[in-house]
Amino acid sequence: EPYQNGFQGAFIDDETVPEWSRKIAQHERAAFRHLVDPNHWTVEQVMPSAFHGAGAGKRVVSYAYIMKALPGAFKGSQDHGNCVAWGCREISDTLLGLAIATGDVKRAEVRHGTALVYGSRGSSSQGMDLATAAKVLTQVGQSEEKDYGGGIDLSTESKDENAGNSWGRSGPPAALVAAVKGDSVKQMYYIESITPDVIRDIFVAEGVLNTGSTLTARGPCDPVAAGMTRIGGHDQAILGYDDTQEAKDRYKTASGYTVKANDFFLFMDQSWGPDWISLSGWMEDLWGPRPEGMVVLLYSQFQQLVGGNYGECQAVVGINGFQLGRLPDYGGWAL
Repeated sequence: EPYQNGFQGAFIDDETVPEWSRKIAQHERAAFRHLVDPNHWTVEQVMPSAFHGAGAGKRVVSYAYIMKALPGAFKGSQDHGNCVAWGCREISDTLLGLAIATGDVKRAEVRHGTALVYGSRGSSSQGMDLATAAKVLTQVGQSEEKDYGGGIDLSTESKDENAGNSWGRSGPPAALVAAVKGDSVKQMYYIESITPDVIRDIFVAEGVLNTGSTLTARGPCDPVAAGMTRIGGHDQAILGYDDTQEAKDRYKTASGYTVKANDFFLFMDQSWGPDWISLSGWMEDLWGPRPEGMVVLLYSQFQQLVGGNYGECQAVVGINGFQLGRLPDYGGWAL
């Protein structure tokens, strides 16, 4: 109802905010768990035991697969209040890249879109909650940035965004829903206990992260890692990490800072375009080409993003029947 009445922002469950915001935030989390998984499992309960504690000291740059198969996957910037749909696109495209790398999908022609997810928000106003987006991704599917025919032309970024924006109250056309049936992600879970091992293990299990927060990055505080700043509610995808000593040593040389014990690098991508932050210290030989909009956070900053600043985090694993654990050990990563 607040979104339908024009509200823009994040619903926060904290004693410092009005009771109505707390109730809505609690409702959205409950709705997510009910709609996506009726058993109310959390990611810690379903993660394969083989991956428990397996991610320390490794590097996972899953986005590099889609960068090879579809170089334009991360280009552009949002024109509406559809950051959640942009995050969903970045997540599903990255999972598609993993599927391509393991042979599940032979090739990719076009990147995923934002129209189906954003057009399913149920309101003509801007903004969207993560629970509804999760329901679309897991139960409906994901659209592509292409012309589906029959008047459903999503073939450019502008057409795709504008269509999703216009469908808010009516929902996406039935023909589009039918066309994407089955093109869904396999699992999405809330991360109830955010720890270094859980986060690293999710990536080793070939997953990615979706976050909602009132924090984002600001201009780099050093050549590699970004600073943090407060904003309104915003969706941002976390698509990889590096916990190798090699990267930490390079970071110390470039910035003069030592990575603290149990800290490591996370790669956060979002929807504000290529130039929202200038980053001179991106290690392309370790991390591959930098996707547009991607910055580097330390895990300690990520904790602020999703923990102490009214944030939330979802784990997203698998697409189109994609099986876990088939890629080479990430400790020997080679682009």
